Amino acid sequence: MTILVTGATSAVGYFIAKEVALENKNANIRILIRSDKPPEHLEKLGFSFVKGDLTDKLSLEDALEDVEVVYHAAGEARENVSADLYYTVNQLGTKNILEAFVKQGGKKFLHVSTVGVFGYQAYKELIKEDYPKKGTHPYHISKWLAEQEVFRQANEHNFFASAVRPPYIVGPRDRQMAPKLFDFLINEKKIPLINGGKALLSFVHHRDVAQALIACSKEEKANGEAFNVAGSAAPVKEIFETVGQICNKEPNFLKIGFRAAYTLGIISEIIAKITKSKPKITRRRVHQFSITRTYDTSKLETVVGFKPKFGLKEMFEDAYSWMKEENLV
Repeated sequence: MTILVTGATSAVGYFIAKEVALENKNANIRILIRSDKPPEHLEKLGFSFVKGDLTDKLSLEDALEDVEVVYHAAGEARENVSADLYYTVNQLGTKNILEAFVKQGGKKFLHVSTVGVFGYQAYKELIKEDYPKKGTHPYHISKWLAEQEVFRQANEHNFFASAVRPPYIVGPRDRQMAPKLFDFLINEKKIPLINGGKALLSFVHHRDVAQALIACSKEEKANGEAFNVAGSAAPVKEIFETVGQICNKEPNFLKIGFRAAYTLGIISEIIAKITKSKPKITRRRVHQFSITRTYDTSKLETVVGFKPKFGLKEMFEDAYSWMKEENLV
């Protein structure tokens, strides 16, 4: 059996590839890459590689030859890129790989979505999978459109499809959330504490995302379903204090209200656009760190039988250990 993994150069895709290989020892694990030479850390693991791009349909048809199962973790999630790029990679790119998958007779398609599909709507209770999809950022919208495309094509062409929706993903190889938080502490920067840092944020370890998706692939009842997969939630203030404990630094908080922070985000984005630089603070970040968003994962446990294992401190400890190994701190 041949299994294709996309997005393996990212942290979550890397863990999916590793975990899939452990679960399928006799399978050929094929990694989709855009460059001619695979990254050294992936090459060492003995995978096979195929060059292709989500925006190039013909390359995907070649990449999916003889592939039965796809784990799709590739996508555009970076900040400060054009809205068009989110739609091109996340929505159109997913559509392209699905069409190639169907053309080549694929059987199972496992998709990494995001809790971002719910947007920044605040709820007092845990957010369930069927709650309204109110994403307003192009990333959130493009990922929701991609997820819908997965299930639309699965229904039309009668193949197995399942998706997981993680929140912030933290662990080894994380180059997004953990490095940014540790940077505040290690370099003794002032940490904007919006509305007292009371908002609850949710996190999950890369390995839990990978194992949840693999568990979905084995459970027939997961076919046609999307699942929240979240490990731990904590107030923003506690998160920074936890990160500080790990790197032995005391947080330097700067208390600020939501309106003031949001206004600074607007000004920062305008300045960045004029100077063609990265904004120091964005409206998206203000929303992310000021609105409580916690997620109900009981469906994943009930239907699939999987429950995330990593706690908040363990996630950030793993991330910090890897950062030290890579001389990133």
